[in-house]
Amino acid sequence: LGRYLFGAPVPGDAELVALLTAIAVSLFLPYCQLRHGNVIVDVFTADAGPAIRGWLDALGSLLLFAMTATLSWRLGVGGLDLARSGDESMMLRLPTWWGFVIVVPCLALTAAAALVTLRRHLVEAGGNR
Repeated sequence: LGRYLFGAPVPGDAELVALLTAIAVSLFLPYCQLRHGNVIVDVFTADAGPAIRGWLDALGSLLLFAMTATLSWRLGVGGLDLARSGDESMMLRLPTWWGFVIVVPCLALTAAAALVTLRRHLVEAGGNR
């Protein structure tokens, strides 16, 4: 768009796209988990009963919780370290920790959503609807 409108590339466009993509993805992760909107490959479980699928979905939610809780913790530590050191992007000289301010709480919220869906799947697996 910068080349089309101004006849020249926009400096730092790759930095902005990377930052905004990370933010956009992290904003939708909790909602996607709660709506059961993640991609699921069910080739091996298509013929399985609801209890088995419930247990496997519960395992997936547990793994997602562990992963997003760990990522939230470590990205929080890393973001604080970047803020303390004054790290900046190369082209636009934007502070690199800015993205962490949004991404870290979204990952923590995704971890909470994974616990909610874990409980839901355990109820489904147990047949207690």
